[in-house]
Amino acid sequence: MNSCGECTFCCEVLPFTHEASWADTYNERYKYDIIYPPGRACNKVCSTGCSIHENKPKICKEFNCDYILLELEEKFKPNKCGFLCRFRKGGFTGEDSDEIWIHFKGKEKTPKEFYDANKSAVDEVVDFARQKYGWHLVRIQNEIESYTL
Repeated sequence: MNSCGECTFCCEVLPFTHEASWADTYNERYKYDIIYPPGRACNKVCSTGCSIHENKPKICKEFNCDYILLELEEKFKPNKCGFLCRFRKGGFTGEDSDEIWIHFKGKEKTPKEFYDANKSAVDEVVDFARQKYGWHLVRIQNEIESYTL
């Protein structure tokens, strides 16, 4: 069974404060004193992982990336392959358009450039995700823009 272990990738690419406060569905950022804006890692990440792991917000407790949910191979652990895959109910618009999202760190590459450089690995993970969730639009996302396959 896959687990997070030393991986903190979601704590670096899935912000939920400041401009991304819309993602804080439980409004817990103040309760836990979390600062996690786009482009920065969560302020609770430390050298050993999450400093509040035993008492973390509900949004964090409920999240599992597809590496865990789909029991993907070790090579697809986010901190090893450089991206995180997740199924997003409601997609980007929050409507009835479910999507598969690929998140990666940084602004140096556009999402299209990231995809072109990692096409084989991204396509393999997307194939696994589509086997589980059905055919859905794929959105490749960094902290400033997205690219749709």
